[in-house]
Amino acid sequence: MAQKNYKSKIKRNSDKIISNPVFGGRFFSKKLNLFFVTFFIAILKSGIWVFPAIYASFVISQQPFEQPFSNIEDQYLMTTWFASYFAYILGIKTLASFIILHFCFAVFSIIFLYRYVTKFVDSEIQGKSLLLFAILPASSTIFYWVGMDSFTFLLMTMYLNLRLKPQFALLVGIIGGLHHFEIIFVSAVSLFVYESFRGKDFRKSKLFLSSVTLLAGVLAGKFLLTIVFELNQVVVSKNRVSIGINGLKTNLELIEKFGFLIYYSMLGSVWIILAIAVFKRNRESAALLLAIFIPVMVVFFVRDSSRVIQLTSFLPVAIGLLSNKKVLGIISNRTIKIVFLIWLIIP
Repeated sequence: MAQKNYKSKIKRNSDKIISNPVFGGRFFSKKLNLFFVTFFIAILKSGIWVFPAIYASFVISQQPFEQPFSNIEDQYLMTTWFASYFAYILGIKTLASFIILHFCFAVFSIIFLYRYVTKFVDSEIQGKSLLLFAILPASSTIFYWVGMDSFTFLLMTMYLNLRLKPQFALLVGIIGGLHHFEIIFVSAVSLFVYESFRGKDFRKSKLFLSSVTLLAGVLAGKFLLTIVFELNQVVVSKNRVSIGINGLKTNLELIEKFGFLIYYSMLGSVWIILAIAVFKRNRESAALLLAIFIPVMVVFFVRDSSRVIQLTSFLPVAIGLLSNKKVLGIISNRTIKIVFLIWLIIP
């Protein structure tokens, strides 16, 4: 019995250690230390701030079944609904509490992200995966912009942990459609494209089915939100799609001036990993390239380009690049260190 307990203890301890550590030394060979130290540096680099429109989300949380904005230019904010409704259910009455709630969303999303890598990613690439997830811009943007994106990212990390169970992926999609349809929809479509082009075997798997149910759930969530608004006579004169189309000229001017920075902000120094993967010309990298082409094009229709491209590309990048053994397996630890160093130097 004592021997069995000893072996169990050894296994638990070994589960905490990266089998192929990126950095030498005992401290950084532990998964938790590597991820959270790197992520702490990411937070120091970006800072912690509040999303400018968080007060509007708070106003919605106080009356989620009424349109609080008389200005038709602001009415689209109502469609980012579920997180505010959740705050309403919790009985949150102050802006400070509302901000803290969204900060908690961000914290839990990082915990779920760590759990995904340590539970579902091949042990041989966990060190690389943890490090790259920590330096990915999307992971720290949710703290730089504490607000509706924090809950959006939480849903995405929940999906990563639940994608082996398509029925739960459907539920995540429904909540996503109720919360922020446009971002979750584009990310779900991108993931569906990636899973579709990985090969015939993948199209028969639960992973592909989960991408389908996620997309179906997002559409169902949007339909449910439309019904909620209809029943409560909530008017949204302009949605994000119409605003994006109307602002196309301005957005093109922004891309013309700041296009490199916008697209660099999508992955940061992780672009190097993607470039190497694409250069290898395998089916996985080709499918990923097709998938991220969708969020690349979406920035033509949004003004806050950086946060949108980071979030809409997150799911295909997370699954197709940062946790994919076929892709990360060909990336050397030396290359990972170079990517890390560039990330440290460049804002």
